[in-house]
Amino acid sequence: MDKEKMKYIKKKLNPSEFKKICDLSQGKFSSIYLVEKTSTRKLLVAKVFNKNDMIVQNCKHRISWELKILSNLDSPYFPSFIGTSQTSRTFTIYMEYFPGGDFYYWEKRIGDTSPKTSQFYMSQLVIILDKLHSQNIVYRDLKPENIILHIDGYLRLVDFGSAIALPSFTSKTYSITGTPEFSAPEIILNHGHSIAADFWSLGVMIYEFISKENPFYEKDPIISYSRIAKGQIFFPKGFPSQAKDIVRKLMVVTPKKRLGVLSNGIDGVKEHAFFKGTDWDDMANKNVKAPLRPKLDSLRDTRYFSKYKIPKHELIEVKPSEDPFIIW
Repeated sequence: MDKEKMKYIKKKLNPSEFKKICDLSQGKFSSIYLVEKTSTRKLLVAKVFNKNDMIVQNCKHRISWELKILSNLDSPYFPSFIGTSQTSRTFTIYMEYFPGGDFYYWEKRIGDTSPKTSQFYMSQLVIILDKLHSQNIVYRDLKPENIILHIDGYLRLVDFGSAIALPSFTSKTYSITGTPEFSAPEIILNHGHSIAADFWSLGVMIYEFISKENPFYEKDPIISYSRIAKGQIFFPKGFPSQAKDIVRKLMVVTPKKRLGVLSNGIDGVKEHAFFKGTDWDDMANKNVKAPLRPKLDSLRDTRYFSKYKIPKHELIEVKPSEDPFIIW
């Protein structure tokens, strides 16, 4: 999908239609709540932005891209876009709620890292990237905290605050975004990046799922950045050989030499020995039995989310003449 042709599909809602149930998490630019639409009792996620903060930090473009991408995605691996509402102080995006908890919670508890289990989860990330990249969308922040393990046992990618659509498959963007420990060298060094950056992050995800540790975490972030820039990876003893090989090929410092952007594209990832035996059609259609499913008493059971209290923030009224969000 051409960056210039991607249009935001508007769905305006009234904020009075929703009742807050609880806090879910705090993002860098937003607060995330579980809300109920009072007329239907349907549970939704409300992502609330402080308008004044977004204007002061010159980050309003992030909301623009999130709206364009979220409202154009159509896949069971992404949340449905419900709509938006706004006041003079806040702008809110409503989307489908998945009660299973984020993958950061689960990856530490999934003790089975056998090839079959690793393939099950990591192949879904490949399918997700394939869907995004087919529309020239580079995600730029692939990490466990942005992935939910839904009650069907399958993954959902839920945060598109760092995503952007590029004019073409080979185009680059130069904005610095994402989470350092999952970011490719070209993002850290501001050399310009494209979809190749997402394949680096996939390598980090595979490493972390199997080892339960991030390959670049250091107490001193300067050391982390240095190791990322050099592609310096240390594998723990017993790390599976096929997993080690795909991680090394995904985490090549030179983007154009990275698995996923070579001549055979993402098929090169799918055909790697790490994914041997994966039925990609069955995975895409969710016909493979999930290794585990989160157990819930009801859809209102939030046990798999951290008990988090979002701090109160001062909300400053934005005058209509100074409000860039009104057009949305």
